[in-house]
Amino acid sequence: MEGMVPATTKISKAAYCREWREKNKGKVAAYNLEFKEEITARKKEWAANNKEYMREYYEANKERLKAERDEEKHRAYSREYHKANKETRAIYNKAWREANPSKAKAGKRAWTVANPDKVRDMGHAKRARDRNATIEVFSVTEIYERDGWICQLCKKKVNRRLKYPNPLSKSLDHIVPLSKGGAHSRANVHLAHLSCNVKALAGGVKQLRLM
Repeated sequence: MEGMVPATTKISKAAYCREWREKNKGKVAAYNLEFKEEITARKKEWAANNKEYMREYYEANKERLKAERDEEKHRAYSREYHKANKETRAIYNKAWREANPSKAKAGKRAWTVANPDKVRDMGHAKRARDRNATIEVFSVTEIYERDGWICQLCKKKVNRRLKYPNPLSKSLDHIVPLSKGGAHSRANVHLAHLSCNVKALAGGVKQLRLM
């Protein structure tokens, strides 16, 4: 990892791995999704070969593990409840927003600031729906990680810390524009500097790249 001293001890290696995973959540999520079955199989095999360790670990951490299971059960219940009561919740939420406009606006602003990637994902999906385009569910971060934070138009590094409207900030570029019938799919999107994206849209570079 850039800027980090190579780990030399068991503890420092563990800390290194934790920090790397924290900074590369998109890569980790994409890897776990792609190799889900293999990862599950390896975990089961390891547990079967380390039964004594697993028993000792469970005894030492059973309260925490129970709390985590209960939390997951609660999340699963909440997901199922919201699915089963989607229309009822929508009516309730609409009524609450109308009765509490100031709180609703403040809550929306806070959520928008705290979830910029989700806001972008929703914006891309909405534009695709408005144009009746094919829609595939994915996150912009997943695409940025897939492309290695390299602009696919100029082939130069994209600084992930820069934010819109900085011309060198990250942006999601549709290779075949939605307005031309392009799909909102992994195969039709890639990472581009904001300025490269705008120039390509204005100058027809995307069409040349596809020929």
